[in-house]
Amino acid sequence: MRKYRGRKVLTKTCEYTGCDKEFLSKVRSQRFCSKTCFHKQKSETYKMSNIEKDCPQCGAGFTVKDNQTGRNKVYCSKECHNDSMVVSPAEMVCHNCGSVFYSKRSNVFCSKSCANSGKNNSMYGMSGESHPTYGMTPWSKGQTKKTNEKLAALGENVSKTLRQKFANGEMSNAGESNPMYGKNHTAETKERISTTRSERIINGDYASWFNKGVVHSKKMNKEMVFRSSWEEACINHFDNNDSVAAFEVEPVRILYEAEHGEYLRNYIPDFIVEYVDGKRLMIEIKPEYFVDAKINQAKFKAAREYCDKHNITFEVWTETKINDIKAIPHPIYS
Repeated sequence: MRKYRGRKVLTKTCEYTGCDKEFLSKVRSQRFCSKTCFHKQKSETYKMSNIEKDCPQCGAGFTVKDNQTGRNKVYCSKECHNDSMVVSPAEMVCHNCGSVFYSKRSNVFCSKSCANSGKNNSMYGMSGESHPTYGMTPWSKGQTKKTNEKLAALGENVSKTLRQKFANGEMSNAGESNPMYGKNHTAETKERISTTRSERIINGDYASWFNKGVVHSKKMNKEMVFRSSWEEACINHFDNNDSVAAFEVEPVRILYEAEHGEYLRNYIPDFIVEYVDGKRLMIEIKPEYFVDAKINQAKFKAAREYCDKHNITFEVWTETKINDIKAIPHPIYS
């Protein structure tokens, strides 16, 4: 050890083979005279050998360093790696409907509908009080876009460009573009949908957009929904007719079988009227042009059978009857 410019320094010899140069250092642990010698010694000491490998995708040979990264490398390039990830579609049989479909994955159902229908649905068998939403009121019940900000905001996130494409016909949900194209509900599902809708109509659970309007009946002391101006005229007629003791709008649900007979449907007549003399009348409002339609005749047949069992008379009122009602002078028309 000696002093250099008033400070204690060490005289050391560079440890890099081929240099052996003496140098002064203030640090006892310094081994090399420069960074150049340090890196040269490091590269020679840790010099790695190469490993030859064969690509399992294309069969070509390639060389990698004998380190962890090189030993884990399997493919010669990203292209071969990506090609190895491509899986050919396999023929599968749906566990629900039994139809044959092709999939690149281990899917067991042909569609989301099959995966969530029947016993595959986590809510299968839950009804009434056992259903987790039993007794809960839908947040949107009785709300409209005018009264609820959440409803008004629905669909606002759709971009103007996307709306314009639909308007111009560049995009469409019609035909094969529709996700439900070629898919049909089972007869059981259709019957369940029909029953649920009819019950909701009777209970008045549908939002106001489903109805044309509401009128207050003084005779029945409650609000009554109408879906056409003809029904509105009938409600006002019953309310102002002294021979009518009471009446109900869409009061019952009647099962009927359509022409194809695939499943039972639900029919809801427009009115049941009870007169002062004890007579009861079930009334269906229908344009004369549609009276003879097969589906309407099936409904009327079921309605007459229901009326025969309950001592009620069934009638279909067309525009002729409605015009006669409107011609009767009472406050609503005078």
